[in-house]
Amino acid sequence: MNASEVTPIQALRAFVEGYPEGGRVDRHAHDLDQLAVISRSAAIIETDEVYVVHPCMQALWLPAGVYHSVFSPKPFYLHSLYFPPGTIRAGDAAAHPGPQVLGLSSLARELVCSS
Repeated sequence: MNASEVTPIQALRAFVEGYPEGGRVDRHAHDLDQLAVISRSAAIIETDEVYVVHPCMQALWLPAGVYHSVFSPKPFYLHSLYFPPGTIRAGDAAAHPGPQVLGLSSLARELVCSS
């Protein structure tokens, strides 16, 4: 299978990182779209334009290329799924170019957090 035949699900990447003391994830951007769930506490997401409260166990959509940092004074886990840019929410990118808090079903939340 060559790269042009890869589907978004086949290109899916998952990542979990724990911050047992809380803290800050320094400013950075991703080459991929990110769907993130924070567990154990809430966090603040800071971009060049906005601050977004990322509630505990809710989803945050962050398009590729958006510079951001993450902060929480309490312990948290960051559960992330990464997708090729524009493959999941392609029609929504122009309307929502920055981070967006999303609701997830219980099943979707468990799938993200167990990856």
